[in-house]
Amino acid sequence: MDYRSLLTDLPSAAKRDLIVREVGFSEAKFLVLLDLAFNEKDPLAWRATWVVDGCDEVHTGLASAHITTIIQKLPDLDSM
Repeated sequence: MDYRSLLTDLPSAAKRDLIVREVGFSEAKFLVLLDLAFNEKDPLAWRATWVVDGCDEVHTGLASAHITTIIQKLPDLDSM
């Protein structure tokens, strides 16, 4: 799935939920979204972060393996 294209337009909550369900517990798909969140400019990075947050809410623990990386990258992010 091309998450970049899906996130280009402001996604609705329903579209976010659809992406979250599609990601499921897939580590590889989650990492694609995390990469977009870290390496794209706003608004795409913010939208990817919104989906990443939803993925961890629905699939508890999905972000746990990446929490150290997330914390380390926070100071480098433009949007907060």
